[in-house]
Amino acid sequence: MKKWIFSLFAAAVLAGAAVTAQAAPGDAPVWLRVGPAVMTYDEEAEAMSPEGPLGQIDLAANTTYYVPLTLSDGSVKEADVADHYRIVGTVEEGEGYISSEITAVAKRIKSGGKQGKALFLQFSTDDRFQMEEVDYELGITIYEKKPDQYAVMGAEDRIWEAILSGTVGYGADNAGLYTMLDPEKPVVTFDEDLKEYELSFDDKAVFLVGGPQNRDLFLRLDDEIPAALEEKYPETDMTAVLFAGNNKTFRKSGILTIPAEMIEGKDGRRTAPYLYSYEDGKLGEVKGVSYDDVAEEFVIKTNILGNYIVSDTELATGVVQQPVQTPLDDDWIPEGVEPNPNTGDVVWPAWLAALLPCAVVLLPHKK
Repeated sequence: MKKWIFSLFAAAVLAGAAVTAQAAPGDAPVWLRVGPAVMTYDEEAEAMSPEGPLGQIDLAANTTYYVPLTLSDGSVKEADVADHYRIVGTVEEGEGYISSEITAVAKRIKSGGKQGKALFLQFSTDDRFQMEEVDYELGITIYEKKPDQYAVMGAEDRIWEAILSGTVGYGADNAGLYTMLDPEKPVVTFDEDLKEYELSFDDKAVFLVGGPQNRDLFLRLDDEIPAALEEKYPETDMTAVLFAGNNKTFRKSGILTIPAEMIEGKDGRRTAPYLYSYEDGKLGEVKGVSYDDVAEEFVIKTNILGNYIVSDTELATGVVQQPVQTPLDDDWIPEGVEPNPNTGDVVWPAWLAALLPCAVVLLPHKK
């Protein structure tokens, strides 16, 4: 459905291309164009995917979104946007669920066998573990600092504006007798007629619990090792089993199993690895746990899905110091691509190249 709707949206944009070309002024040396699409970025593929128009659009929680930008001089430097334009975000509804911080960023893009960088507006929705969708309204305003030198297509009185509105929420799933839970659908409802549920979190954990369960829960397993632990124990082989949110308590206790291969002990014999709880930045002891050396898995009796760290070495319990964040390299240029201030070294997909010149048609100034 999303692809079909977006195709209609793209067709409407293409139909307005001629009008846009006539409306584009030519006095300012450099023009900033804002693309009429909201997109998400695949870090591994280094590619953007369209999610919908810059306007009425429902957003996923805990997600970063992008809006294409182009400068008429071909620059792909973040500073050329930040230095000449002031970007302001305003949350009129849904505060706390969507961030008002909007910045210009350069992202690595691969297309047509080539790679380079391109500019985008970036904004994010928060990870609040809400069970219901929340209405939001986000205003984006771009002010021209020196309109005689750097201007925005579609701006009036040195101001360009757009409003995004819709809902922010998580995907929902239903749990039956046996359910493989989807991390993209963490809000889980339960078939109340069942006496037992087996919930599988990919190959990372399984929870077997008695029913009926008549309360919806937030069930998402995150396996990214906390940065503080990675920094403190860089040589340690760890596995993270972190159940997100605070709405993960079942009516009855069940059996949580976490696969964990045996390790070589100090005496040279095969033995169980180490298991810790990880709550509020602290490593602690896990209660009610045993280890099955045949299945090679931890077995925990609990009604609350907590946060666990499996380690091949013994770790110190207590508070783990948070690491200091280091800035990213904004001057990255992909291998084999020479920086070219006139072109930006980016070959956009044909559909997006057609969309970018049309922003002024779909994004009129708000009176």
